Amino acid sequence: GAMARKELSSLEELFRHYGVRYMTLTKMVEMGFTVNTLVNMTEQELDDVIRTLVDIYRVDLLVGEKYGIKSAVRAEKRRLDELERKKLDLFVDVDGKRKADENALDTLSQ
Repeated sequence: GAMARKELSSLEELFRHYGVRYMTLTKMVEMGFTVNTLVNMTEQELDDVIRTLVDIYRVDLLVGEKYGIKSAVRAEKRRLDELERKKLDLFVDVDGKRKADENALDTLSQ
């Protein structure tokens, strides 16, 4: 359905530069994986996903794909952490400015 297509295209986006084949991505979507679930997994859980793909779903993973899956997820985690930090920095700046404005108003009103 539309949902699966959406998940597939976001997985394609995630793994684009990491040599993970379309067939592998399709299988991951069938297994119910999304970018979100993968990014929230530990290394151990990712290893289990890869093992499941190979042992249970009989996906013939290339060596490069195993590394690709893990590298892509790691890179995405870093990117999200970076975004989170930027957001926090933004709030700090905004609050800092707001405080400065209040002080200016106090000075004016005195």
